[in-house]
Amino acid sequence: MVKRAPAALMTIALVLSGLVGMAQATVTVVGTDTTTGPNWRTAAALETDNQYGTDGYVIYGIDEADGVFRNPYAFDKDQTVLPAGITVIATTAARMWAGNGNFGTMEDPGNGNAIVNTP
Repeated sequence: MVKRAPAALMTIALVLSGLVGMAQATVTVVGTDTTTGPNWRTAAALETDNQYGTDGYVIYGIDEADGVFRNPYAFDKDQTVLPAGITVIATTAARMWAGNGNFGTMEDPGNGNAIVNTP
């Protein structure tokens, strides 16, 4: 889990670009960060301001308690800050892993970038 956040953010960026594709939006890939780990927010060597998520981000389930399984998935535990011009995110059916515990730690932008467990 520690290295999943940057890849998830890139996936979200690509999904968002597809949603606004009709408006001729473009996404520029600046590289792949394989070393950031849980400090995904403030260790952004590939960003000009050294902070990922400045333009927006979606973190699924970050506000859920550890060890909680929801089926169907409840999107009210997500943190979403959308870039200017994007007003909605379309999702497909989402499911949570049915195990217990957490998947590691990562910075939580809704909590001052504090390192928190990721359920």
